[in-house]
Amino acid sequence: MATGKKAFARAKILETRAVPADDPYVAVEIRESVVENGKTKFVQKKPTFYPDWGQCFDSHVAPGRQVRIVVYDKPEEFRAEVTKSIHDLIDACIGKPNQLARITLDLKPVGKLVLQIKLFGEKEGEKGVHLSSFGVVECRAQMRGGRRSKFR
Repeated sequence: MATGKKAFARAKILETRAVPADDPYVAVEIRESVVENGKTKFVQKKPTFYPDWGQCFDSHVAPGRQVRIVVYDKPEEFRAEVTKSIHDLIDACIGKPNQLARITLDLKPVGKLVLQIKLFGEKEGEKGVHLSSFGVVECRAQMRGGRRSKFR
């Protein structure tokens, strides 16, 4: 069970690799698990958002939360996607409070997505997370490197 304030993860979209797109962009959906009639389904409660390359997005760490990232080519052509639980995304950060982790996710049907993740909290047991004593500062100070648009 979570203790103290809610923990959250900050992710920075860095680049795609091997995605066939001339002018790619990403859409991010945060989904919550809901149990109806004994079956679990995932529901998007907040609108989809479209961060620029090098821009950050935050998500609270909660049981059953999923992050879906879709890569499109302008104007609106689907290219690839990945869906991960928020806990899968923060695994590289566990035990490293206030440090950045770089992760590469496999996209379907093809390609990779590179993110930079920072966890504001630590994992306690299987599902619990608590916020550490460090504060939150602006994304630019936390996620060094500025805007990048690299496509391979």
